Amino acid sequence: PLLGVVNGSTAGELEVEVAQLLRAGFGTLKVKVGFDADHDARRVKLVQRTVAGRCRLRIDANQGYDREQACAFAGALDPSGIELFEQPCAAGDWDAAQAVAAVSPVPMMLDESIYGMEDIERAARLGAARFIKLKLMKMGSLESLARGIRRIRELGMEPVLGNGVACEVGCWMEACVARTLITNAGEMNGFLKPVTRLLAEPLRFSDGALVLDAGYAPRLDQDAVSACTVARVAFH
Repeated sequence: PLLGVVNGSTAGELEVEVAQLLRAGFGTLKVKVGFDADHDARRVKLVQRTVAGRCRLRIDANQGYDREQACAFAGALDPSGIELFEQPCAAGDWDAAQAVAAVSPVPMMLDESIYGMEDIERAARLGAARFIKLKLMKMGSLESLARGIRRIRELGMEPVLGNGVACEVGCWMEACVARTLITNAGEMNGFLKPVTRLLAEPLRFSDGALVLDAGYAPRLDQDAVSACTVARVAFH
């Protein structure tokens, strides 16, 4: 299963958008915040009313708040239907992460703060998060990614996986890992966003999920790659 993203702001926009996402099969939706805490709080409540318990919500601040703003926003959240609150403050501000986790009625997730095993260990030691999000691009290899996921669970936290701006190949690689190691909605939905696809047989999306057909391996559509090419560099 994959994550869907909510972009609407008004009640009318949200009613249409949420209905479309639910029809597409998404069981978890993400709401971006981190702009203005008061406006963000009102929008989250509007999304909650629109969703009306029909799916889970993830709230992602993308490091947009300072400590005071994040604590105020998190403390005012109604936890109904909210799975987690992601990365409210700057990646390196571990004190802020601890402070928000202490007041939030919603489980915290760290993303930009996590770049390897040391950060996973630190998050657990400080009690700064109950969810940790990993991405293949940050862990460096499939083996390191799998080790990180297992270590998160050993430390009593829950792993989330996926890069929402990855290309089709990156999404496929993350999905192959998620298939056996992840139990929640994947965030490897970047392949759904571009108009142009680069694979001869595009990744298959059905009923809210990235489908891994037996024996499938990605193969580049050379004509599509050529059409998107802006420069070439050769290394000798």
